[in-house]
Amino acid sequence: MRFRPLLVPTLVFLPALAVLIWLGVWQLQRLDWKLALIARIERGLEAEPVDLDRALEGGLADAAWRKVRVEGRFLAGKDVYLFATSPGREVGAHVLTPLLRDAGDAFLIDRGFVPAGVRDESGATPSARTAVVGIVRAPEGPGLFTPPPDLVHRQWYALDPGAMADAVGVSLAAPIVIQMLPSPGDDRWPKPLPAPVNLRNDHLQYAIIWFALALVLVAVYLAYHRAQGRLSLPGDGR
Repeated sequence: MRFRPLLVPTLVFLPALAVLIWLGVWQLQRLDWKLALIARIERGLEAEPVDLDRALEGGLADAAWRKVRVEGRFLAGKDVYLFATSPGREVGAHVLTPLLRDAGDAFLIDRGFVPAGVRDESGATPSARTAVVGIVRAPEGPGLFTPPPDLVHRQWYALDPGAMADAVGVSLAAPIVIQMLPSPGDDRWPKPLPAPVNLRNDHLQYAIIWFALALVLVAVYLAYHRAQGRLSLPGDGR
């Protein structure tokens, strides 16, 4: 085999190939991270709830997706809303309400989903002391196309506990949201939804695409040199 690479095509080819391979490896790393996250959520849902303070002892990263129990009283008139769609693709919002504990600190509770058409008729905020069992959710930053919050209607499009609480004049003990878990037989609005165990996981497909593009690039590069007479293989007679 004889190969005499051209300078300009090679200078374009090598960085492009490196980027495609890096993207494929990065997607494999994201795949490992996503599988670990799904396994962590599943373990959290299967475990018995622990006291919230105990869950927070290891920091916010360790507390995320753990099943916890917290008691206190909801602060009426302090609801904020997180735009969402139900599992049946119904447009609405999650109702998030601060819960004030006896110690005087507050946490934001996701009380569940309510359709857009019945949001204002979804019922009064419970005033009695309440025990909440739920999953700890960490903040989720907005995406590139996430709309800004509608402060007039107290509606958000990304999970930002700190800003949500500030908008209603509440200081949180930790920038987390506790997503209430469903209770059998409770059909009132808002309705708690199951924790999102089935997270989207397309990383393996993306990795395959990037590696396939890298192979295509190699094939095009070699074919170009072969067409230019710069690459000969055994049996070509050159």
